[in-house]
Amino acid sequence: MLEKLGKWLDYWGYLLKSKNRHGTHSPFVYLFADRVLYSKPSKFNEYIEFQRTQMIQSKGKFLQFTLSYFVDNYTLSSKFGQLLTRVCIHYSIANIREYGWCTGIETNYILNSFLEIKRPLSYKYFNLEKNQIKETCNHDFWENHDFSDIEVFENIESSPTLFLFHWSIFNEELFWKEMENVFAFIKNDDIIVVNGLRNNENTIINFMRLKNDSRITVTIDLFEIGLFFVRREQPKQDFMLRF
Repeated sequence: MLEKLGKWLDYWGYLLKSKNRHGTHSPFVYLFADRVLYSKPSKFNEYIEFQRTQMIQSKGKFLQFTLSYFVDNYTLSSKFGQLLTRVCIHYSIANIREYGWCTGIETNYILNSFLEIKRPLSYKYFNLEKNQIKETCNHDFWENHDFSDIEVFENIESSPTLFLFHWSIFNEELFWKEMENVFAFIKNDDIIVVNGLRNNENTIINFMRLKNDSRITVTIDLFEIGLFFVRREQPKQDFMLRF
């Protein structure tokens, strides 16, 4: 109860500090807000939300939680899922690299972007242990949608990469080890998305550490997730946008 109260207080603080597109002083972030964050949502994917409903109604277990609890507390809502779709479309993302425990719902919203705009795909998932929930969720989505026109490659060198980190249930030491691996070959115009910024005090501290890293140029705090852009042609800037 106290933990939920603390998060609500954090959220009200976020609402007071955050700005909309007109409160930004960066052309890049203004365009992000105008054309991605506040643009018309992508077509609602009923199948993905049906998958979510099935998980919420499930009596199964996921890690040390019930699957229902994990989905309620650690899986992004449809609003943020649709945002991931728009991010991938707007920035012509072709390489997807995903890290940490998740249900696969977020992955399916990313895959949905390739259905909306047919283009080649490169996808890799990094996790120390087998994640059967995610595998089943993604396989079902793939099998029930037409991906026949989408070529799949090991890596697409000329296209931007989106690195999606699920910080909700992620060993801190492993998180930073994987992040350093990313920084070893990250290129300009790549994007890091971190899910679960304010789950507890440690995630907030680590969010600040990543935000202050000199290798990140632009950070956008959306309370539930953070977007970290590599744009070496512009000065370092941090923003908190209302969403």
